[in-house]
Amino acid sequence: MFPRLKPRDFLSKCVILSFLAPVLLPIAQAEFESEGWLWEAPIESEGIAAGFVRMELTLDVLDQSQRSLHDLRILDETEALVPHVIFRPPVREYSQTWNPVQLINRTYQEGEHARVTLDFGERTLKNHVRVRVPGDNYRRYAVLEGSETGGGWETVDTTWLFRIAINGLVVDAETFSFPANDFRYLRLTVFNMEDEMGRIEIAAVETSHAEVGESERVEIEAAARTVEPEEDEQDQTIFDIDLGNRNLPIAELQMAVSTPYFYRAYELSGRDTEILEDRRKTETGWDVVERDAPWRVVRRGVLYRIQQGETSDERLSIKNPFPPYRYLRLRVFNGDDSPLGYSASDISATRRSLSSLVFENDPLHQYRLLFGNEKAAPPNYDLAHSVENVAATNAPAVTVLPGIAIDVIPDRAPWSERYSWAIWVVLIGSVGVVVGLIARNMGQLRPQ
Repeated sequence: MFPRLKPRDFLSKCVILSFLAPVLLPIAQAEFESEGWLWEAPIESEGIAAGFVRMELTLDVLDQSQRSLHDLRILDETEALVPHVIFRPPVREYSQTWNPVQLINRTYQEGEHARVTLDFGERTLKNHVRVRVPGDNYRRYAVLEGSETGGGWETVDTTWLFRIAINGLVVDAETFSFPANDFRYLRLTVFNMEDEMGRIEIAAVETSHAEVGESERVEIEAAARTVEPEEDEQDQTIFDIDLGNRNLPIAELQMAVSTPYFYRAYELSGRDTEILEDRRKTETGWDVVERDAPWRVVRRGVLYRIQQGETSDERLSIKNPFPPYRYLRLRVFNGDDSPLGYSASDISATRRSLSSLVFENDPLHQYRLLFGNEKAAPPNYDLAHSVENVAATNAPAVTVLPGIAIDVIPDRAPWSERYSWAIWVVLIGSVGVVVGLIARNMGQLRPQ
């Protein structure tokens, strides 16, 4: 029998709870639900005064986190979230927008070169020019000049324009990259290939400006090995490269090539793991089948060393590939030529400085970092918007210690799979009951 609550007592309790709710709710909501996170790491901040601090991420944290770093969380000893801002060192930005430009004063010399002037209408800042010219296979020398008035041209950049079609794959390199200028006019000259007659048609030209910044370069201990090509890959040289970790800010892949003059198309692909495990349901339960992880294309381009008159030009590196993968595969297409003079030991890689987290430190608290949650959405903190230039501050450094795996309770199989024997017992018992009822009713039947 429950005690009967008088109306006066009920109203009194409601009034008390209404006053306590603003205090109790923040306490109830302060604890962060860490389900889904696989790793945690203590943060060493002893001896650091109160205020904003910077914590550089480690290779292990990057390897286990999302590429976007959306799954990073800082918690104090009360399990309350601590707002943070991600600071990424400046890098070359290649996600710029390409804009068409007006082409005027087209001219050409039969069998020698085609020329066109780019008119921006006013002074315009730019540091990339992309050229579209016809042809399936070509290697054409190009010169870019600048002027403020349309006369008195000064050389801005020279490059080689490539398009290589091999085995159904088309690879091109048609971009000038140069220090930013604001010339109103640029003049583009594209020279015919040797023994190429007729007129070259400059189909289109696009320009862009990308902010350029460089951070410190660090050598990566990359392990490269030569891969034996398959039967349909005999015209390729293939290297597999293990960078050691995922999500590294790769700055450049370099190759030391002894061959004097050449130009070859390449394809760079990546993946995070070598083997994938697929769970398949069979009559006896779940079976695990292993298969090779697929490769995803990261970049295509051209490697070359070419002589032009008394000078030579070369491109023996892949700059700013931005691969989020640990494992890379480099294919160099040789066509009918002999493989280039290099080996796996001639491949090296560099990366930029790692990203950091900036947060407000309180010496009275202890902090830890959670990471490793593929499904986590980015946190929504006021810190980045309410404190000006908080990420750019020259804050004292704190250290994140080695990560510790969080004990995760594995997903349990469905009840029907864990207790399949019980289902059979119930089914057999039910069938027995039905058979017994039928037999009993049959025995009670009397002939008419």
